[in-house]
Amino acid sequence: MKRKSLFTIVVLVLMITLCFQSISAVSTECNSYIKITEPDKNDITLCYKLAEKTATQYYDAKFKLENTDLSNVFVFESLSDYVSKTLELTRTILNIKSEKTAKEDFIVTYFNATCSMQDYEFREDGLFIKLSIDAEMQYPGIDGRSYFGGEVDFLFVRYNDEIRIADILFSDDDMFIESESSELSVSKWDASANAKSVRAISSSLDIAINNSNIMYRNIDVFLEDIQTIAEKENSELLNLKIDIISEKEQENTTKAYSAINGMTMAAYAKKTAAVNYRKNGRLFYDSACTNSARGSTEAPYYYEFSSITNAYDCTNFASHVLLAGGAKMKKTGNADTGWYFISEGAPGANTRSVTWAGVQKFGDFLLSNNGSGPRGSLAPRVDEEYIGYGDIIQLKRSGNSVYGHSMIRTNYYSSAYGYTGLVVSYRSGTAGGTVDKPYYLTLTNVVSVRGINILGNY
Repeated sequence: MKRKSLFTIVVLVLMITLCFQSISAVSTECNSYIKITEPDKNDITLCYKLAEKTATQYYDAKFKLENTDLSNVFVFESLSDYVSKTLELTRTILNIKSEKTAKEDFIVTYFNATCSMQDYEFREDGLFIKLSIDAEMQYPGIDGRSYFGGEVDFLFVRYNDEIRIADILFSDDDMFIESESSELSVSKWDASANAKSVRAISSSLDIAINNSNIMYRNIDVFLEDIQTIAEKENSELLNLKIDIISEKEQENTTKAYSAINGMTMAAYAKKTAAVNYRKNGRLFYDSACTNSARGSTEAPYYYEFSSITNAYDCTNFASHVLLAGGAKMKKTGNADTGWYFISEGAPGANTRSVTWAGVQKFGDFLLSNNGSGPRGSLAPRVDEEYIGYGDIIQLKRSGNSVYGHSMIRTNYYSSAYGYTGLVVSYRSGTAGGTVDKPYYLTLTNVVSVRGINILGNY
């Protein structure tokens, strides 16, 4: 009896052990990562080194229009696929067919990046690290170096005893393809838990890649077609008579005309686009945060709108560029019809107008304003002939009903075919922006473009 009981116990122990091993194996397959939640100096160092390597490798490939394999640094295959497809979307310009420009015009011949850790935090989901990246590059046809500044957010966990990336968020929004949530999460890319969301993001990228390939292969025809769209939109806008003023005010403002200097605007844009000194959301030129980056004394300071949740800085930047050129605010006390910035609060009579930082509203204001303040007109075409220094270019991406990005013309490039092409500068996400980027490189996933010639200040 004792021998039988002992045998029974041994069998039960073996069965329980096998059962737990089975459960553990399933757990390892579906959720084999361990969240890094306890402060550990060694973990911070290891994660920072991996973040630096990943960001540098990603942006090196992005600007050189190359592919790179980063699959071994991510926990989830779906996240690796997402990053790979964003690079593929950038490379669609290699299919460009144009009488004026060639793919060789857009492949940088030099790229150098430096990274630094801005912040870290042990969170419930894992170790969070915010990395800033500053890079300079050389495009073949541009005289002088181009620059890029951005931030990358990482969420790290342990995966099979190795440090891996569970989520990543790039601050630059060139592609305008984003996950449903801008919050880092250890489960966002878990296909078993969020299959619908993961499929939707992947599908959006596939559509964008396909559309961009078609667009670049027919770029000359595409640019003609979208100009027709812009002209129709502008005609409808003017018919709305957004800014109705009296004949007397019209007479007074016409007499008060003053020029806005496009070259000064372009110089300010290039100086300010990649600036990365901030304090309490305000942008400065110096590390001591004493020299405000504002366009002129018309504005009390430069508030970086990317500090606001789900907001970007591109059009706030464009407004400051106008101030730098000599534009004067239009302080109507009406957030819908004026153009002004007093503070960063919600749009209102004593804070700011919706036209100050809203892409569509800003462009509509310039094109329809017949009162005081800056005025613009729709450019006949968005090219080197019709877009001058300091003029504004706005992009509408696929899936959007309104324009979503503003850029400033700041330079030109000499193409491989002997033509000259537009070069733009802009801010978008946090930690800076882009200085002197060929315009054609901004057209991925675009369905409409409008160029706004700055006429002057009234």
